[in-house]
Amino acid sequence: MSGNRLRPAQIGRTRTAQRAVLLGADLRKQRGLDVSCVTGGGDFRVGYPTAGLNRTLDPSLRTKVRGRAILTLTSSSRFSLRGIKPGTREKAAKQALGRAQRVSVGTNVWYVARRGGIVQLVKTRRGVVDEIGIGDARLTGSVAKTKRFLLIWPIQ
Repeated sequence: MSGNRLRPAQIGRTRTAQRAVLLGADLRKQRGLDVSCVTGGGDFRVGYPTAGLNRTLDPSLRTKVRGRAILTLTSSSRFSLRGIKPGTREKAAKQALGRAQRVSVGTNVWYVARRGGIVQLVKTRRGVVDEIGIGDARLTGSVAKTKRFLLIWPIQ
């Protein structure tokens, strides 16, 4: 992870540009979400604003994020976030993240750490990291906004 990138995905990149980077990666498309396979196992999920999310955004922010990646998650252990990979124990992940907001969504516990214009996301289930990712910090200012952000795609 570097700045607004979790290789090969990047927050703020247009959907067309992101798909070009993931070309040949067995891309599946859903409403507001692209899923691509990763060599060696796991996947990348890149989320874009949906109509439901857009209705809740200030018009100025809606214009800024329209058609751009606002979330990227991976279940591949080939990638890491502050040394955290899928399969890491939850306790170790919390320690590595430092100050992070804990958000429960369904059976998952998410840890959300603000780092400038992005949030670092760690999804855990039953005490183990399931996925890591980054998101647009402008959309996750409170627990309620973070839950709304995480619930707009089938990522729970």
